[in-house]
Parts: sequence; C-alpha cells; structure tokens
Amino acid sequence: MYFLWMQSAKKEIEQKIDSKLAWEKLQNRIHSPNKNLKVVAKEQNIHIRTAKNLLKVAAVLFIGYIIGYFVDNYPSEPQYLSQKTLVDTINITLADHTSVKLNKNSKLTYPDKFQKKERKVKLKGEAFFKVKHNKKKPFIVETKIARIKVLGTEFNVKSLDTINKVLVTVQSGKVELTGIKKDSKKLILTKGETGIVDNETDEIYKEESTIKNDAALYWLNKKLIFKKTELHIVAQTLSNVFNVDIKLANNDIKSCRVDVQFENMGLDEILEVIAVTFDLKIKRNANQIIFDGNGCN
Repeated sequence: MYFLWMQSAKKEIEQKIDSKLAWEKLQNRIHSPNKNLKVVAKEQNIHIRTAKNLLKVAAVLFIGYIIGYFVDNYPSEPQYLSQKTLVDTINITLADHTSVKLNKNSKLTYPDKFQKKERKVKLKGEAFFKVKHNKKKPFIVETKIARIKVLGTEFNVKSLDTINKVLVTVQSGKVELTGIKKDSKKLILTKGETGIVDNETDEIYKEESTIKNDAALYWLNKKLIFKKTELHIVAQTLSNVFNVDIKLANNDIKSCRVDVQFENMGLDEILEVIAVTFDLKIKRNANQIIFDGNGCN
C-alpha cells in the first residue's frame, strides 16, 4: 500500500514539473521575438531595395536614350574655322578626312563637323580637293559665283576676283558645276575636263585641253608639258599660271612650236629656255613681258 502511494506521489510531482516547464516555454514564446517573422521582413526589405535600384538604373538608361536621340536628331550648330594663306601653300584635313591643299593668297572656311545631309565649305582663291567618298552626303564647294558638288573625287578650284571667273579642273571622278543664280544650268565634268563659270557673261562652259589642265595644276605638281604647242598658246598659258602678262612683239614668232616639259622651274627659267631655243629677246615693262625676234620659219 505504501509503495503504491509513493508511486502515485512521484507521478503527481513529475506532472507538476512538466506543467511548469510547459508554462515557461509558453511564456518564452510570447515574449521572445519571432525569428521567422524577422526573416520574412528582412527578405521583403531586400526585394524593395532591389526594385528601387532597378528603377534607378532604368531611369538613367532612359535619360541616356533621350539625350542620345536629341544629339543625333538635333545636332548642335558646328563651329566654323578659316584658314588663310599669303605666300605659302598649306595642307588641311577636314572632319570627314577630305584633304585640301590651299594655294597662296587663298582662304578656306569650313565647319569643325559636317551636318547630316551635306558637307559644305567656302573658298576664296584656289585649292585642290581630294574628297573622301560618301554617297549619302555630297561635298559642296561654294565660291562667290559658283557651286561645285561632288560625291568623291579629285579636282582643282580657282576662284579669283581678278579674273571674275571660276575654273574647275577635274583630275578624277565626276563634278557638278553650277552658277549661284537659281536659273543657272548644270555642267557635268569628268576627268581631264575644265569647267568655267564666267560672271561677266553668265556663261557656263567646258574646255578639254591637256595644256590648260596642266596649267591649272602647275601650282600643285610644278609640271608643264608642251607638245609642239604654238608660242602664242604657251605665252597665254604662262600668263595664267604665273599671273603675269606675256605678249609677242610680232606675228612672225607666233607660230613657233614649243616641244618641252618644264618641271620644278620658275618663270624666269622657263622664259630663258624659250628665248634661247628660238633666239628671242625678252623685254620687261612693269608687269608685262614681251618676246621679240625674227620668227621660226
């Protein structure tokens, strides 16, 4: 009997002890922070921050796109530059890699960058252009009285107020030449041709002359070739090349034929060769040079 009572008491004590532990566990759960809730809240905060960062990146990309669009479609105005020569020639490379050799006493005005539809420069004097090919963006040279348009070619432009003309000589490719007036006709020039815009007569015409083409490019390559050319034509050619006035004293020497190549020679040397060849005398009067002699017959 006593044994049974002890066993019963023991069980009652264990039950009391277990109840106490259970109560403590419950209290701990009520008052302690919920770790699972913390983890969920932390994950939600991470997702919110990530979304905000993505929105910031998207906003930056969108702004960049808008800026790029306006830069491409509404480019800023180009800055215009000018190169002017007096006694020397200079080489100029334009924004499109077109190369220009500017003759003495000349001026070229050009932009630091070309617009989308065309490449335009302005010339006063003389220059040789080697144009970079671009089918979608024509290259245009404007002078006081003429307009030259090309896609990609090599040509010389001479625009001097003293002669009141523009001479365009094509070395390669094709060139479109027009006057500045709205009703001006178009002239297409190809290799070896020279086009002329005459401001006094309003005429536009072409010349096919190897001598004149060589003369037009003499300042560039320092070469003149005459093949049995009559002296009066030689005199006119030299006058154009060196901007002097060369005359013949009589008709007897007019038909003397010059068959020679001048290369890297100045005017005085060329005149001396011609005078010695035909036994001529050279007379000078201010800016005028006169050949005189008995003729070549």
